[in-house]
Amino acid sequence: MRAIAIPVVFFCSFLCAPAGAQIDLDSGFGVDGLVAFQGRGPTDEGITDMQIDASDRISFVYAGTGTRGVGRYLADGSLDASFGVEGVVALDLFPRALVITPDGSIVVGGVRNNRWRLVRLLANGSLDGNFGDDGALAIDWFDDNDEIHALAVTDSGNVAVAGRAFDPAQGSGLALAVIDSAGSIVAQRFAKVFAGNADWCTDVLIQGNGRLVCVGLTRNFGGARMVAARFLPNLDFDTTFGDNGLAVVDINANDMESRAGTLNGSGQIVMGGWVDRGVDGLNLAIVRLGSDGTVDTSFGSDGLVETEIVGGSSSEFVTDLMMDGNDLLAAVLSEQLGDFAVLRFDANGAPVTTFGDSGLAQVDFNGLVDNPAVLAMHQGNFLVGGLATSALRSEAGNLGLVRLLASGDPDPAFANAGVLETGLSGPLRTQVADAVRRSDGGMIAAVSLGATFSARDFSLIGIRSDGTIDVDFGDGGAASADFANNEDTAEAVAIQPDGRIVVVGGVRQSTQGTDFGIARFMPDGSLDAGFGTDGRVSVDLDGATDTARAIAVLPDGKILAAGEGQFFNSGGDGDLVVIRLLANGTLDTSFGTDGIARADSGASFEFGNALAVLDDGTIIIGGSASQDFVLAAFDADGVVDTGFGTNGIAALDFSGNFDGISTLLVVPNWNGQGERVIAVGMSRTGSSTSTSDFAVAMFKRDGTLETGFGNAGKTSLDLSGGGRDEASDVVLWQERLVLIGRSGDGASQNGADFALVGLDLNGVPDPDFTTSGPSLKFDFFGADDDARAVAVDGSSLTLLGTVFDPVLGSQLAGLGRLKDPELIFNDGFEGL
Repeated sequence: MRAIAIPVVFFCSFLCAPAGAQIDLDSGFGVDGLVAFQGRGPTDEGITDMQIDASDRISFVYAGTGTRGVGRYLADGSLDASFGVEGVVALDLFPRALVITPDGSIVVGGVRNNRWRLVRLLANGSLDGNFGDDGALAIDWFDDNDEIHALAVTDSGNVAVAGRAFDPAQGSGLALAVIDSAGSIVAQRFAKVFAGNADWCTDVLIQGNGRLVCVGLTRNFGGARMVAARFLPNLDFDTTFGDNGLAVVDINANDMESRAGTLNGSGQIVMGGWVDRGVDGLNLAIVRLGSDGTVDTSFGSDGLVETEIVGGSSSEFVTDLMMDGNDLLAAVLSEQLGDFAVLRFDANGAPVTTFGDSGLAQVDFNGLVDNPAVLAMHQGNFLVGGLATSALRSEAGNLGLVRLLASGDPDPAFANAGVLETGLSGPLRTQVADAVRRSDGGMIAAVSLGATFSARDFSLIGIRSDGTIDVDFGDGGAASADFANNEDTAEAVAIQPDGRIVVVGGVRQSTQGTDFGIARFMPDGSLDAGFGTDGRVSVDLDGATDTARAIAVLPDGKILAAGEGQFFNSGGDGDLVVIRLLANGTLDTSFGTDGIARADSGASFEFGNALAVLDDGTIIIGGSASQDFVLAAFDADGVVDTGFGTNGIAALDFSGNFDGISTLLVVPNWNGQGERVIAVGMSRTGSSTSTSDFAVAMFKRDGTLETGFGNAGKTSLDLSGGGRDEASDVVLWQERLVLIGRSGDGASQNGADFALVGLDLNGVPDPDFTTSGPSLKFDFFGADDDARAVAVDGSSLTLLGTVFDPVLGSQLAGLGRLKDPELIFNDGFEGL
């Protein structure tokens, strides 16, 4: 099913149904009881091309691991609200280039599914339905891997498209096409420079008489060369140029590639890229050709301008070229410099020393690595566009734009003193870890949200009771906390009595490992400045890998965070750990040792996944050690409770293979016999990770098994007939234990479904729990789904987890709501 669009649903006060009805998906929620969505937040992209229109507006294409599309700035650098949605239009392709046609339309070229794809937009950003197929044109060369690199408007107003196409028989070749205003192909050409080489166009230029010049490269395992190929309007080779239309640049037998080209006032071809100097790295290189395709030796040194901005073995190359009168400007990407850099040369290839610092202008955004990509003239000054690395998240990029004066200084009249950085917001990969019920019937989901795995942040998503995103929470429904511009993984969430939200997990401060991370948000999704440092706390236990996976808020406002820590640096090993924070986020030094309590089961590695607090303040951590269920107990002061299990540790083996606890639940007074602790997780049925069962056990207060539960204290449940079943959460509902998790094909990890099973309080599966017996499974997109949390609201259960959409190629948050129509709806909530 597909349920990205979410309808609003209103509930009546009472739900009525025939006698004997059982829990099933609520058809009044979402689409057939299911909802799926992606969280939104800062995405990762940069400008790849731009053009200036007659009103000095700046149209650009942007791409990255985040959103992709086309946008437009007004002349002052503000996004043009009359274009698309708030100045941007998302596209279903990876855009590389754009041109503005004489009638003001915008043609964008890029790649979708390894095929050329072009779209044409009207001036307001809507698709031009008169172009191609509803505004889009797909060009398939050889049913293989093709790329568009450049567009240009021909003398007749058509659009020239250049890039590469891959012929399985010949390899990559120069690929050009000419498209008319209706989206029809006027001419198309695939050409090889050398048999056996990989050839492609990186830029396209329009010379006089309608001739097209492909600037590019030819490459094989022996080396690479710059190439210029000139074609007649019908895309036949212009045999008056070079060697039958091809000019291959070979200077000093060094590898050279061109990435950009331009024409000077005399119509000569200028190509820029790099030359390989071996151990000294790549130096930027610029070559000028005469009208016949030969190298113009009056330019630079024997026809070559070669420059190092940063010495040594750095890599530097030209990303774009542009003429200003007789002078040449080159945008340069320098690996070590890491700034937007522009060089200016005179007609002979010598630096113009009055520009910037001896011919070099550079602009730094946030002290991080920035990548310039493209140049344009704007109101008599020079625009440089590309990617500016975010100051908030070093793994993410923003749209970067700089306007330079003739002197090379940033133009103070443009944007923010000549510099513009725009962070876009869009759908992101959403991995759900946990959820908690809000007092209004909605939910807060703890997720890891990011465009890439390494760019994830602690994030929360607000969800209304009808399954829609709460756009009033955080920034459009999502709130994030970044710790150190690195990978942060949210694991668990809790809501304090005053409505503030605490989330815990693992934060990577460096390449050396992870720390406990705790962030606190206000009810509206803003970070709580009164907690830690701007709402964040990180705790390094011993300089290794530590992760918090569970949380509890105590009645006095103190916060427990439990997980595992590695103590190798101090001569120890991996232990189960719980820390206690004061309400302001500082470690409570009266707890354990300086706020940290640890328990060692004797295993080299222990994994703490769950946390429970008993009525007397006893703290229980659940997880895995020596491939078994393990529980560790501490008193309220963080001292190991030696009366629990064996010296504070209780272990349980299900099947001789790996067993692990995911969550704990305290049953207040089981069968009138006092508190019991339910431990829920998984038990592998063999050595393979692809076969496992739901596993549940009940422990007494002293750490021994409650033999009146299940089979002598434990129960395992095979829901998939030998597949991979893993329980993630448990809730006490209507005198039942409801376990939820994933169930499906463990070998491929595809086709797993949300799953839930109902047990009576003695651990026996309840045949009347669902319409299909004790258990129920449901699927979203036919891929891998994993339920992580369950919430109770009167007669309904809501499961929340991570689902994978093969069409989007991304993870989403998925919700499934089930109800028992026999029960009276309760506007209150029972918690998680």
